[in-house]
Amino acid sequence: MASRLWTVALAVLLLALIPESALAHKLKIFAIANGDRIEGSVYFVGGGPAADAALRVESTDGTRLMSLNTDADGRFAYTVSSPGDQVLVADAGEGHRARFVVPASQIALGVTDVAPEPAPSHDALRSLVEEAVARQVGPLREQLNAYQDQIRLRDVLGGLGYILGLAGVAAWFAAVRRQRRGP
Repeated sequence: MASRLWTVALAVLLLALIPESALAHKLKIFAIANGDRIEGSVYFVGGGPAADAALRVESTDGTRLMSLNTDADGRFAYTVSSPGDQVLVADAGEGHRARFVVPASQIALGVTDVAPEPAPSHDALRSLVEEAVARQVGPLREQLNAYQDQIRLRDVLGGLGYILGLAGVAAWFAAVRRQRRGP
């Protein structure tokens, strides 16, 4: 009876330690730069958007640049006002926090309203192409990021396999102990 209780207690402990169970509430941020504008979303892995989540924009040294909230779909957008990396910190309450960095190299300050010139220079044309590509590729990167964070059936089955394997090892140890004690 005591060994069975020990085995059940071990199985419960192992279930509590499985990280996949925590992924259902893991908060994520995805953001892209489009000229001097940052657009993105805050969402729960395997779940829906983080509606009305508090979003803080900081510099790399921790200086708060601005604060805003996500909309009902978990989306946000703002115009960058100072150069440098943009550190986004989301807080959806109940301990759900996420951090995402948009590197300064992806931000083009003052480029959002570039009008084509009759004969654009090489740099202006390059800037226009980069902005157009960022607009087209950004949603694809967001979808890929969300897809990679989904909990899949193989992840759940893998976790169950670990549990059953560890329970089997525990049962084997218990059987060896009983055998050593004798009948």
